[in-house]
Amino acid sequence: MSNFPMSKPYTILLQGVISAESASFFQKAVASVGGYSEVVFDFSQVIRINSMGIALLLKTLRELRYLNKKVAIFGANKMTMMLFKMMGVTQHATILDAPSPSAQTPNRNGFIRTSLA
Repeated sequence: MSNFPMSKPYTILLQGVISAESASFFQKAVASVGGYSEVVFDFSQVIRINSMGIALLLKTLRELRYLNKKVAIFGANKMTMMLFKMMGVTQHATILDAPSPSAQTPNRNGFIRTSLA
């Protein structure tokens, strides 16, 4: 775990269960980051993520890195973090111990609040 210096990251809040049904959410997330150079995925409200959800997340992380975005993950529970380590998610995103101050108070344009359940 490390610090991830961000002045104004684009924060994406994920909620519920992340699975194959989450594909359109991840597509919208990639399309919505626009001119932001830093993206934080907030997993603090995720109940669980299955293997298809991890595959979608990995695809999304690769797409964002291809677009030269710095990507971080915050708030994943212990089980999810263990899956992320086993599946290689941690090789594609920085894991935050705590959100940056700007990520704690995201602005309207930099915050997606959508349930994936």
